[in-house]
Amino acid sequence: MAYSSRSARRSSDVARAGEVPHLVSFGGVRIGHGLYNANPLFRAVSLALYSDGFIIGPRYPWLSKAVPSWMARYDEIVAMWATGRRGIDVSVPDDRALFWSAARSNLEAGFLAHGVVMEQA
Repeated sequence: MAYSSRSARRSSDVARAGEVPHLVSFGGVRIGHGLYNANPLFRAVSLALYSDGFIIGPRYPWLSKAVPSWMARYDEIVAMWATGRRGIDVSVPDDRALFWSAARSNLEAGFLAHGVVMEQA
């Protein structure tokens, strides 16, 4: 994945040519400083872990206009915190995302397999 700018990080046109994610979870998201929110009760957002990074985006293609995509490589994560019972707060240079999922422990193990340790907030 090549993500060099904030606009590229929030692209709504995300494609992974033939690569199958290692783990996918569904929930809600807050991107940036509260500028975009998707309620976790509707599970409209997915977080998919790939070999070199992860993508947060719409669960269904028809939601792509309402749910933006957000992506990062594992090596650019500045910090990652477990927040509350279901939250994951990811910080990269100049941006951040908060993802909520009932399967946070699975995601924590998935990130750890890629060398990213989640701190407890």
